[in-house]
Amino acid sequence: MDARVGGSTKLVFVCNPNNPTSNLTEDVTLRQFVSNAAKRTTVIVDEAYIDFVDKPGHRSMIDLVLKGESVVVSRTASKLHGLAGLRCGFAIARPDIIARLQQYVSGDPNVFGQLAANASLLDVEYQNFIKQKNREGRALLLATLATLGRQVAPSETNFVFFHTGKAIEPVQQYFLSKGFVVGRAFPLYKDWCRVSIGTPDEMKQFCAILPGLFA
Repeated sequence: MDARVGGSTKLVFVCNPNNPTSNLTEDVTLRQFVSNAAKRTTVIVDEAYIDFVDKPGHRSMIDLVLKGESVVVSRTASKLHGLAGLRCGFAIARPDIIARLQQYVSGDPNVFGQLAANASLLDVEYQNFIKQKNREGRALLLATLATLGRQVAPSETNFVFFHTGKAIEPVQQYFLSKGFVVGRAFPLYKDWCRVSIGTPDEMKQFCAILPGLFA
């Protein structure tokens, strides 16, 4: 990506942890890339899933914003906070960048979403509860996939991306017949499946029907 950033590049976008692969780019590597790219253009770092990261030492890129670099950090209330239906997110950037973004704003802010997101941000106990339940469900799914010998991306998110070896359409149909909806196709990974982590009990049910996919 760094080699492709040139004089005509208007924007660089990175997601970390990444969607749909669920993996985390190592902190120092990404920080160097973002800082170097920001000298040439604006860089957006999507940290929608950062709340689920368990790797010690991993940090947000907000400090690059505070240093005055041309970096935008985006966050959302749709993941950890469970407020996807209220469509509330926010960005952290230099005042001049925020001013430039204002011209693209369409519609008024969602007051209900803002109030709910603010309340959830302050509710650390709830956040810790959700993180722990996510760890439990994720660990159960990863263990089951390991038993089945499936290739799995290392997950630092609230979902898991694993190799089925089959086109996603029949995989979707199989899980739907069992009462579960899984992710869409993600080219070029059309024989991989993205599964969001539910409650531990839901994940137990999902893991129980998972071997049937490969029967």
